[in-house]
Amino acid sequence: MEDYICPHCGGPIQEKAKFCPHCGSDAETGWSEDANVDWLLPDYEEIVENEFGKPRPKNWFLSLVSVIIIIAFVLAFIL
Repeated sequence: MEDYICPHCGGPIQEKAKFCPHCGSDAETGWSEDANVDWLLPDYEEIVENEFGKPRPKNWFLSLVSVIIIIAFVLAFIL
């Protein structure tokens, strides 16, 4: 028996299958022998940027100054 490719999910299906065992699509949901699917996957970085905005640049200098100030306060209370 020859396997065919599901036009919806790309999974292998058998020649006389009534539905795709991977995604469940069948003749009533648009499954057709002549279907041509062109997968257009979204860009992950674009989705993250649209959802959360552009990432802010890390300010290492500010972080370093903050750590030094905290250490100075801790040492001032200990000594």
